Amino acid sequence: MGYISKLKTLWGLEDISGSVHGLITSPKKMVNIAKYLIERPFNPIKPRYYPLTLMMEVSTVCNLKCPTCERELFKHQDIMPKGQVSLHNIEKLRPILPYVYSIYFVGGLGEPFLNPAFWDIHRVAKEYKLKTGYFSNAFAWDDEIIQRTFKEDVNTILVSIDSHIPEKYERFKQGAKFDVVVSNIKRLNEYRKRFNKKGFKLGLNYVQRSDNYEDMPDYLDFARKLEADYIVFTALIVHEEKDVDKSPYLVDVVKRKKVYDEVIKKAKDYNIKIRLPEIEIKDIYNNTCNSAWSCMAVFENGDVCPCPYFRTDRYFYFHAENGRIVQCKYFMKNNVIGNLYHQDIHKIWNSEKAIQIRKAIKTCKGIPSPCNTCYYRYSLH
Repeated sequence: MGYISKLKTLWGLEDISGSVHGLITSPKKMVNIAKYLIERPFNPIKPRYYPLTLMMEVSTVCNLKCPTCERELFKHQDIMPKGQVSLHNIEKLRPILPYVYSIYFVGGLGEPFLNPAFWDIHRVAKEYKLKTGYFSNAFAWDDEIIQRTFKEDVNTILVSIDSHIPEKYERFKQGAKFDVVVSNIKRLNEYRKRFNKKGFKLGLNYVQRSDNYEDMPDYLDFARKLEADYIVFTALIVHEEKDVDKSPYLVDVVKRKKVYDEVIKKAKDYNIKIRLPEIEIKDIYNNTCNSAWSCMAVFENGDVCPCPYFRTDRYFYFHAENGRIVQCKYFMKNNVIGNLYHQDIHKIWNSEKAIQIRKAIKTCKGIPSPCNTCYYRYSLH
């Protein structure tokens, strides 16, 4: 990745899931983006713009059991939400929706389509002409869900499918059937053509692990057959100690770089856009964090975080220290900056804790947990 591309990623300007053409339609959005472009390079601790992107948890119920999922951590800590996400959360976001560019319904702890209110929630976002996307395992899809994806004008979707090898996929996604998921994605493409949705983008999400990173180049062939427009390669987040050995950061850097080179070449040949996390810590990411300056993550209980990784106090097993990633079990505090049910959303964006986090990261002084050893801000996830 070149220097300019890194800056685009760093400042939240690089969007592999589609262009902005036709989506910035209101003066408020245009002014907000203009303010962002002017201020963002200076990392303001109290931005005069609103976040460009929202990530919203829309379900706490899942139809699969994935052994390395965050749900397993929540179950063992007995903190799994008992309720379901309602319209109430997005209604609380209405004051800033006129300024926001995009919102991604990330499922959170569940599958979006197990929430009966999903399309109602999505429709509120579309009232403000937001770019919308959802994250799904695609196993619960039927013709109605697929057709409504286009009728409700979803702009992009990201399907979680961590292997093109059926046996490996079903081991990672327990309860899913590889053939069913592939069939559903093919039907989605049929309807995409039928609805003539040329601007719609289909993405695949591939979580790198120590036992599947070598499969990434061949995964490109699979993605091409599924007519994927882009692939988001991420690195496994270790939620429990039993899964430490599955982290790709235990793999030799030279080996991973070799795989990356193959992936980059093949993606270029196939004209598939890709997002690859960094392999090592790069100085360019010092004194900043894309999420803290451009994003808010909203959860079922109303909690708001600058990123989706530290919604609760918990142990983490990989950290950024002295310019490298280290494996060590540290207890990390949450990075909740406010709660929709108790505070105004405008005030949450520049809450005391949000300002404290930005100032500490910018100055590299007194950075609080969990941001002090967080490796996600170095684009390593």
